[in-house]
Amino acid sequence: MVPGTKYIPAGFVLTLLGLLLVLSGCREATNGNEYVARVGDEYLYQSDIDAIISTLPSIEDSASAVSQFVDQWVTNSLLAQEARAIGLDDDRHVRRLIADSEKSVLVSSLMNQIYAEQGETVPLAEVRTYYELNKSRLKIVEPYVRVRYLSNTDRNEVREARRLLQRAMSGSGVDSLWTTIVSAHAENPARALTIGQQHHPESRLFTSIPDLVEVLPRLDNGQISAVVSAEGKFHLLQVVDRVPAGSEPYFEWVNGELTRQLTLQNRKEALARKIQELRTKALARNSLEIK
Repeated sequence: MVPGTKYIPAGFVLTLLGLLLVLSGCREATNGNEYVARVGDEYLYQSDIDAIISTLPSIEDSASAVSQFVDQWVTNSLLAQEARAIGLDDDRHVRRLIADSEKSVLVSSLMNQIYAEQGETVPLAEVRTYYELNKSRLKIVEPYVRVRYLSNTDRNEVREARRLLQRAMSGSGVDSLWTTIVSAHAENPARALTIGQQHHPESRLFTSIPDLVEVLPRLDNGQISAVVSAEGKFHLLQVVDRVPAGSEPYFEWVNGELTRQLTLQNRKEALARKIQELRTKALARNSLEIK
């Protein structure tokens, strides 16, 4: 690697290259379409690169990624042209591999089209209906907790927040008072309030703060932790509600996973129907034999 350049994962570059090969292939120059590289009569266009990059996750150094990709495209094009020049494209084994590759691309494209026809995801109403019909069988596999939490680099701020929370627990309107406490004493009030708005899987709530992962299971409902020093800050934690493993989940807890599962199931069923339709038609015109 050239000193001073950033390394971009090879998998990213290869993914970019594979996507572009599907879109661009071998094309002649087109007026008004600026190309960034040419090998023989194959052109790599800036518009193709822009279109592909827009579909991929952002990375810190996209310019370096594009540079590496262009270099890889040129290398592959030179090697492919040399292979044709020495007659490898006439080799029986190579032609079989090319045919298999073409078939794979066609199958993948058809499957993507079938999936697209099913929609990006199943409708929310369908997911909720499934949940209502099956919630007695849907059990959470670990406790879910709702907590009050804040942190600050100043120990005294967290101590004062703890004192005020203890006082608030003796009266009513604790949630409203907690909002005031967080606004006054949390280093990041928005994050603290967001954490407390919903239940979370207990084991995944504070994965970046191991000390809190240990403290959390030891707290009963309503119990307030001592001030915990961890990761360069001071933390305060209270369990508002804990739903034990084996309980029926609230819809909000499983909505995402149910949506994913039902979407996959709909796609599998659509693909199975298409395959059966194609088999039936092939048999009817006597173009399918299985011995």
